[in-house]
Amino acid sequence: MKFNIIAVSDLHLDDIEGREESLETIDKIVRSKADILLVGGDIAQSKEKINKGLELFSRFKGIKLAYLGNHELRTLENSSFGNHYDELSDLFKINNFQLLDQHAFHKCGLCIVGNAGWFDYSLYKGENLEHMMSAKQYHNTHRTGGLSPQEFTNHCINQVNSQINHLQEFYRGNASILLGFHHVGFETMLKYGHSEIFDYKNNLMGSQKLKEVYKHKNIIAGFCGHNHRSQTIKYKGKKVYNISSDKNQRFLKLTIESSDKTGQYEITRSRKMK
Repeated sequence: MKFNIIAVSDLHLDDIEGREESLETIDKIVRSKADILLVGGDIAQSKEKINKGLELFSRFKGIKLAYLGNHELRTLENSSFGNHYDELSDLFKINNFQLLDQHAFHKCGLCIVGNAGWFDYSLYKGENLEHMMSAKQYHNTHRTGGLSPQEFTNHCINQVNSQINHLQEFYRGNASILLGFHHVGFETMLKYGHSEIFDYKNNLMGSQKLKEVYKHKNIIAGFCGHNHRSQTIKYKGKKVYNISSDKNQRFLKLTIESSDKTGQYEITRSRKMK
């Protein structure tokens, strides 16, 4: 069994700078012949623009999957974090997307799980986090209702762990799982020492707890985004792809094939598409 997968995040269709490139990227994706499309958050930061992006993607003929980013979560009007799935899922359902934050995808032993992840300040390396947090309004746009950022990070991790355990049970330990978080779990994906403000923003990039989830034995590769730096690292022998759409990589294309002997899937080809 073989699947061709396209993965992309951080298109930010509300931003004037880069909007034309993002629209061109969507057009290239929908004209591709891939089997699965995975959109990893931050399509836009208004429901109107998110819906517009999903409408454009709806022309893609394969399976359409998505998980939320921080910009989608900013649009919440009638619910708080942890109880937000129903409010946002309708945007995706009407455009024939499966929202992975709610339900994992699986077909013929290939499984894809994912959600927003979140941040808990564990990636911060500055000396005065409390002062920086109080000084920057950016923090206020990431308030999580009744949950602290640390609690919402744990909520997202628990949600994914539950899905992974269910899939392992369903496939009797033989599931092949792709794991995606919108936020980053690895210090090696961030730049430090550029400036105090730059280092402050790193504390909002994700959590060191996220990388622990990639250790699950059935996970064959991972995805993240959020910091707009497309790159690939290896962690515990597995590749983790930052699928942010930027000047170096408009989207990522993967070929995944199952072994005739074991039934397990492996990535046989990966390409940065421009």
